[in-house]
Amino acid sequence: MNLPGQDEGFSIRLLTDRDLDQMVAIEESSFTDPWSKKVFEEDMKNELSAWYGAFYGSRLAAYMGFWAVLDEGQVNNIATHPDFRRQGIAGRLMEAAFEEGRKKGISTWTLEVRVSNQAAIALYEKEGFRSAGIRPGYYTDPCEDAFIMWKGIRF
Repeated sequence: MNLPGQDEGFSIRLLTDRDLDQMVAIEESSFTDPWSKKVFEEDMKNELSAWYGAFYGSRLAAYMGFWAVLDEGQVNNIATHPDFRRQGIAGRLMEAAFEEGRKKGISTWTLEVRVSNQAAIALYEKEGFRSAGIRPGYYTDPCEDAFIMWKGIRF
């Protein structure tokens, strides 16, 4: 898949074990409590799980993983390499993953996000997510509440 509106050098594809080192590097540069390589490996083996990456040539610019459970998609992790932030790549990656999810029968999406992560909240709202509640103390390092956000549900 090509990323709409980007140079032809950008593409989106399913991630494999070959991409794990780049995923971990982005994860470590993005989060205070990053997932380990082993956690990524285990999640990628889960039959409910799907991981997509946005690439510039062979370089991973962003990734997103979700679980498909019945008609619901649970976004588990999304991150963009610092060199590629604020370029709209995460939004295009989400749109491509949502399209693949629709092919799997997903009609609603959910995710959690730190209440202080205004950049992520703005992205998710742009993609049609709305806050539906709070999970107290959901995050650690530092301890922080999470907004529970949904897409595809009428409130």
